[in-house]
Amino acid sequence: RIVGWYQGDLDMGGSSTLMPVEQKNAGQLGLYDMSGNVWEWCFTVNGSNRVVRGGIWQSSAYYLRVGYWVDHVPYGGGDNIGFRFARTAD
Repeated sequence: RIVGWYQGDLDMGGSSTLMPVEQKNAGQLGLYDMSGNVWEWCFTVNGSNRVVRGGIWQSSAYYLRVGYWVDHVPYGGGDNIGFRFARTAD
């Protein structure tokens, strides 16, 4: 089941840019866009860096794995890094 955008994805129609959200299937938890499209900042810290997860539209499908992460300087940015709002259940 395809749940995220990645480099070489035929559904991208040759596009090499950020893709619209909620166009792929929802993942196992019913959430959209948790893999691919943009890296997402996570609270996890690796030394003085933060961690990004999820893979991006510019990478191969290999990097879309849930367990794959990359450390990144916390002040870094770009057109391939985003974030997700989250809240705890009350």
